[in-house]
Amino acid sequence: KTLNDEISEQDEVINKLNKEKKHIAETQAKSNEDLVAAEEKVSHLNSIKSKLESTLDELEGALDKEKRSRGNLEKERRKVEGELKMAQESVADLERVKREIENSISRKEGDVSALSSKLDDEQSLVAKMQKNIKELQGRVEEMEEELEAERQARAKAERQRSDLAREIEQLGERLEEAGGATHA
Repeated sequence: KTLNDEISEQDEVINKLNKEKKHIAETQAKSNEDLVAAEEKVSHLNSIKSKLESTLDELEGALDKEKRSRGNLEKERRKVEGELKMAQESVADLERVKREIENSISRKEGDVSALSSKLDDEQSLVAKMQKNIKELQGRVEEMEEELEAERQARAKAERQRSDLAREIEQLGERLEEAGGATHA
């Protein structure tokens, strides 16, 4: 083998190694891309897992709430059923009382009819009495007018008496003065 052949072989080996190196670099680059993609996928899946766990927690919370709500509704239903039963008993009692009252009303209507007839008689008597009262009131008014006239006359006589008493007193004083003047 000549040196050139040797160099030629070495060049081929170098070219082959360079190709392999390039191929390895490409493979490594692709592997790196795959790794990045896989990491992104893992990150995305972790995010989904976290969301699903959160959703699961919410659903479990909602389920607990629903169970509590159902329990409360059941309690409420039993309570309402109890109240309904009591209300039905009350209605039965009220209907019985209503029948008793209706019977009582029927009896009272008979009483009212009898009293109404008696009332008519009493009203005609009252009308007669009212007529008598009006006549008496007329007479009372006349007497009051006479009494007022008499009061006024008495008041006038009282004033005249008072005036006369004053005049007599004045005359008495003048008389005394006149008597005193004659003594002096």
